[in-house]
Amino acid sequence: MKLEKEIKFAGKSGLLAEIKLLNCGLHIMGNDDLEPCLKIEMESITNLKEEEEISEYVEMSYDEENNKLILSQTEKRLPSLIRNLHLELTIPQETEISCHNVNGGVKAENLKLDQNYEMVNGGVKSVACSGRLEIHCTNGGIKVLDHDGELELEQKNGGISIQDSKGKMNLENHNGGVKMNHCQGELILEHKNGGIKVLNSGLTSADIRTVNSNIYYEFAEVEAGKFNFVNSQGKIHLIIPKDMQYDIRAKNQHGKVIIGLDKSYEQKGEGEKEFKLVNGSGSVTIEIANRQGAIILLDELHQHEELESKVSRKIEILLKEKIIPSLESMTSENAPRIRRQIRKAGEKLSRIEINIPDIENKIKKVLNQVSETISTTLEDNAEDIEKYKDTAINKVNKTWDNISDYVAKKKSDVEDELSKAGGHLKKEQAQEVNERSKLKILELLEKGTITPEDAEKLLKALNSNKE
Repeated sequence: MKLEKEIKFAGKSGLLAEIKLLNCGLHIMGNDDLEPCLKIEMESITNLKEEEEISEYVEMSYDEENNKLILSQTEKRLPSLIRNLHLELTIPQETEISCHNVNGGVKAENLKLDQNYEMVNGGVKSVACSGRLEIHCTNGGIKVLDHDGELELEQKNGGISIQDSKGKMNLENHNGGVKMNHCQGELILEHKNGGIKVLNSGLTSADIRTVNSNIYYEFAEVEAGKFNFVNSQGKIHLIIPKDMQYDIRAKNQHGKVIIGLDKSYEQKGEGEKEFKLVNGSGSVTIEIANRQGAIILLDELHQHEELESKVSRKIEILLKEKIIPSLESMTSENAPRIRRQIRKAGEKLSRIEINIPDIENKIKKVLNQVSETISTTLEDNAEDIEKYKDTAINKVNKTWDNISDYVAKKKSDVEDELSKAGGHLKKEQAQEVNERSKLKILELLEKGTITPEDAEKLLKALNSNKE
């Protein structure tokens, strides 16, 4: 049995909404074209008593004079026979939100004023909002898409994902991954456990500190900025465009340093290693400090390792384990249902987040073609299901072969480039070692520690090794 109730009220721009919920999902939508309203839905396993109403569990009051909405649950707890309580709140875009929710998630979209969420055992998803967004979350994910404004996000157990957003971002995460893509502005990230990945970054400053995780950061073209990366036990892997004007200072205590930038560098220290690299004006300053983990600086757009597993496996699962089995089970009777399944799988394929710019467009184009081919082929062969099945399965298999071949080739190309960069690097390092050795020999000769004959022999040996 499903219970529904709709409440309309006279809220206008500048609304203040105070919300307190328990065991309930909430969807907030900003829309100035509709009359503000609250829709309440819940399910009952058995019929309720005649006098039982939703209002006994959820109450709403609106103060028109102060343009204030209060939404909460009553002290009466939901009986075990009632489940899936969900609220849908449509309000003016310019509404300020204050929400506390326990055991339930929140989705907010198209809001323009400040929002504050206190969450326990539930996540928050924000889409196309602006203003200051503050979220304190325990045991639930945080996802922010297309946000314009300040972010203050604290997460104890769960991931943080931010995409296509700009503004000042202050993030604190204890246990969970952090992923950012196509973001602009300034970032402060305090982190403990879980991977950190920042892709296509247009940030002008970033201070990222972690304890037990890997940092992967891709710089986009940035003219000026200040960046700081600090780690205790994990890699710091930076992708830096060749033309960026950088001044890099790196320090590593107990880990290796791999520099694949086409630029000479200064090194000092035997135990704790320090490096300095400057390109052009050095208007982008980058400071790196690691204790027990590698520092990797490359100008390649993507790390070649795990390339196939991150892209190919996602696509293979949908093509080989979803679409093809659906096609193989098709009969004339279930064709409409299978077609709907195929269409949904095709839509999911086109939404795969590949995050590899040089192959993303090619793969998504092929995936869209698969989806279109599946639909049109069915229409053309509605009278001959078996013929359709064979044709469609062959097309899907061919598409998969094309994608896997392309990804494998890209992997090979990147490996070749990295190998060349590594060879170039080793040659430069060998030259630097030779120069330092020559200076040391001449210094010993000047002090009288070795004879001119010994110095001559040593210098000849160095030149022989160089050749």
